[in-house]
Amino acid sequence: MSRGKELFDRENLGVKGLKKLSKIDLQATIELNLEPLCEYYYEDIHHKEEREFRPVLIDLVMDKKLFLKPVAKIAKANPEAIPEGLAFLIFDTLEMANRNIEDKIRQEQESQKPEDEKKKTIEALNAFNEEIHKNVFEVLPLITTRNIKKLRKIGIKKFWAGLIAAIMLSPDYVTNKNMFRFVRTFTSQLYKIYSRSISVDENGNKVCTIGIDLKQNKAMDAFFKVVTKKFDTATMAEFVKQLLLEKRDKKMDSMTQDEINMYGAITNWTLRTLESKEVFDKKTRKAIIKGFGDQRLRDEKRQRDARRRVNFKELDADMYPHIVKAYQEVLGNTSEEKQEK
Repeated sequence: MSRGKELFDRENLGVKGLKKLSKIDLQATIELNLEPLCEYYYEDIHHKEEREFRPVLIDLVMDKKLFLKPVAKIAKANPEAIPEGLAFLIFDTLEMANRNIEDKIRQEQESQKPEDEKKKTIEALNAFNEEIHKNVFEVLPLITTRNIKKLRKIGIKKFWAGLIAAIMLSPDYVTNKNMFRFVRTFTSQLYKIYSRSISVDENGNKVCTIGIDLKQNKAMDAFFKVVTKKFDTATMAEFVKQLLLEKRDKKMDSMTQDEINMYGAITNWTLRTLESKEVFDKKTRKAIIKGFGDQRLRDEKRQRDARRRVNFKELDADMYPHIVKAYQEVLGNTSEEKQEK
């Protein structure tokens, strides 16, 4: 039996079954199933045979009465029952719902329906989108209090700490085995958050309102120390490798200058971290670079390769001697860098 079919049946998280429960039983059922729901999201929902349950997941998690309100009550009554990976799950599900709504709006705009009918439908979709965003962001601060406090301690202001805490990756669920599925959501949202934080002062100068200047190495080091605090060496190595593998050509075309600035700051941190002897030993550093090259070769065979965050051939050997040496030993002049022409 599909794990999705089992999880979303009438006895567990099936909407029809949940609707029949009293408020007390509903809260108890949701609490009992939070851990299985997180395991399913991080381990199974991306599998082809489970795709039919994505709409089911979205409908459940976006349901204020059946899911979000019970989660809020659980967070207040028994915060230890909230899995650390739940916030990212809820946030990413909101993003999936948002994309679905945007697709429906585009379909309405392109349809041959009367203009009045299209207008009403689009207004209803926009109103629903605003409602689910409001509902989700009422709950997220309640289940991310620990990470918000950690971010506040390094100087990030409360509002921005709440947004960032929602996209932090939990090593309880995100490991070196599945990191590639989730790191893109983390970085893409971080670019957007940073861009939103930029305002213009009375002199016309751009000012970041996050509370710390993430373009500065010291601030970025403090930030990523919080983000990666619980990562073991294998998870940290995969995190850095996936950052290195992030594609840049098409991405740059759609990014604002502020988002590009954050992209550059993350690139700087990634290289300094890979270079650091305190973070990675020689063997691990070489394994990261080899994994980077292996993934590019696989993508090339599937005609999916593109320019990445870093071109190792362009690195300054004086600034990154350990990386350059490891690269030369592992990849040298192999086809990994041929794509950069």
